[in-house]
Amino acid sequence: MKLTVYDKSNSHPALTYKGKRIITVCRDGSMYLSRILSRELSLHAGNRLCIARDEDRPKDWYMFVSDDGNGFTIWNDPRCARFSNSFIAGMILDAAKVEKCAGFMVAKEPVNVDGRLCYRIMLDNPIPKGVRATGTR
Repeated sequence: MKLTVYDKSNSHPALTYKGKRIITVCRDGSMYLSRILSRELSLHAGNRLCIARDEDRPKDWYMFVSDDGNGFTIWNDPRCARFSNSFIAGMILDAAKVEKCAGFMVAKEPVNVDGRLCYRIMLDNPIPKGVRATGTR
């Protein structure tokens, strides 16, 4: 017999998604991009990010890096790229039927919409998160 022993070091749901392209959205408006996603999009404090919804398909949400001054400003956080907007967070969570906070996988390949490289936020199969959105408790 060969046992796999599960304990605190290997049984947290966040471990399944470590190193994945994830945006975590919380009802209070906090939105966090995983470290790997932040790196792939070359996001740093002061950069701008926009969120978009397909009007024809209300469950299809996208994000893209923008030079537009109206984009959400990425804050200085050593753990991840983050920004905040409770209106947008609420709409995303409502579309995904999530009550408080969840992570969502982000597509690796962007789609080109009017010259913008838009990455789809996949609302199917939300990743449950605790009260704190960083995945730590």
